[in-house]
Formats: sequence, C-alpha cells, structure tokens
Amino acid sequence: MIEGGVGVAFSVAIAMNLFIAMNYVGLGLVIARRFDAAAPTWALEIFKAGGLAFFIGCAYTYIHMAYHIAEGTVPPSFWLSWHYLAHIVLQAVGGLAAFLMSLTFINVRLFDRRFTREMIDRMVDEATDQAARSARLRGVSGVVADARRAREAADLILKAMKDDEVKA
Repeated sequence: MIEGGVGVAFSVAIAMNLFIAMNYVGLGLVIARRFDAAAPTWALEIFKAGGLAFFIGCAYTYIHMAYHIAEGTVPPSFWLSWHYLAHIVLQAVGGLAAFLMSLTFINVRLFDRRFTREMIDRMVDEATDQAARSARLRGVSGVVADARRAREAADLILKAMKDDEVKA
C-alpha cells in the first residue's frame, strides 16, 4: 500500500474505478431489461443480451483498471495525472447520473418497419372513418377532404420508408 496523500489518491482511484464498474452493471441491468418491442421476436432477446454484454464489458474494463492499480503495475504518475483524473471523474458523475435517470425515465420501444407501416395504416383508416362519420353528421364535405389529404400524407411517409429500405 502507498502511504500519505498518494495513498489516499491510490484508494480513491481504485474506489472510483469500482464505482464506475457498478454504474455500468446497473445500467446494463436496467436498460437492457427495458428494451421492449411492439412486435417481440427472438432478435429482441439477442439485442437485450448484447446490450447487457456491452455494459458488463464496460464494467470489466474498470474492474481491470482497478486491479492493475491495486497490483501496482500502473504507476502513480498515470492514475494521478490530470487526464486520468478528469476522465475518471466524468465517468463517475456521468455514469451515476445516467443510472439514476435510467431508473425513472428510460423505456426503450423498438419498432420494425412492417409494424410501423401497419400502425400508420390503421391510424389513417381510423382517422378517415372518423372524419367521414363527422362529415355525415355535420354535412361538411371539407372534413372528408382533410381525411383524404391525411391519407395522402401517410402514403408519402410509407413511400419514403420503402425508399429507405431499398437503399439499405
């Protein structure tokens, strides 16, 4: 163990690395679990596992750094340098903030193009039907024209999505 002020910095460097590792594990467990899909498939489960593996891999990096600092193979000139301290403090603060926000605000929903098209078609059909009913009740032909324009806009969106698929 290293003595004096450097000893405190030594302990803090190890603790900060382990703290960041814990943030990554927490993020992986929270975020990967919250991936949801409008049309769940086996690919979603692979995506979730990949997300968790990514965050666990990031955590391992910081566990590895803490190990080498504790082992003494990383010289104090490295873990007391400004670039290392700035990096580690930003990672610790950012990781904690991301973890705390993910507990409350993150809900990731994935949509595939087929499902999105079907959903847009359903919404446009419902809007068209509702506009037609409204027009019959009020005798206003302008509402039907609005519904037709909405349908045309949806068709343009679907065409743009199809063009994207062709390019991909």
